[in-house]
Amino acid sequence: MTADCVGVYQGAGVPDPDTKGQPYNFVVALYKLADKSINYYQARAYSNWYDGIKEGSLEYLQDVYLHWRNLKSLCPSCIPIPSFPGIAAEKFLIGVLGSTDARQAQSYVSPSTLRAFKDWLKSKGYQLYGFNVWNSYFDSQNGNQITQAIAS
Repeated sequence: MTADCVGVYQGAGVPDPDTKGQPYNFVVALYKLADKSINYYQARAYSNWYDGIKEGSLEYLQDVYLHWRNLKSLCPSCIPIPSFPGIAAEKFLIGVLGSTDARQAQSYVSPSTLRAFKDWLKSKGYQLYGFNVWNSYFDSQNGNQITQAIAS
């Protein structure tokens, strides 16, 4: 299993952690087994499919957040996963790219989109532990625009 395909997705079932199967929602099974021993969960908001929404967009960030927190996502046909409370806000990080050079350019979240996402979280009363930037080298080459957007 790779990080590119691990995620919480309300449009898929929860696999049995003892058998092979689709990787989506494997973290749900892991959560049920070991959440008390896990300090943080990081959702990659790049190079991961969510409802066909354009990567790097505000809606994409919102959908990633909603799926992992197990709140009603932007997917019209998806429903929250039964018996899963969602990842607690105080344990939840979202990973974003430091620049268009860090990975696939279409996955890059601009500083203005990142600020709009933070405003959306606040307007909804949603919490988030923080962000992880991949990686500091690319962010520094980008004038530290992403870390500045996170800190503002």
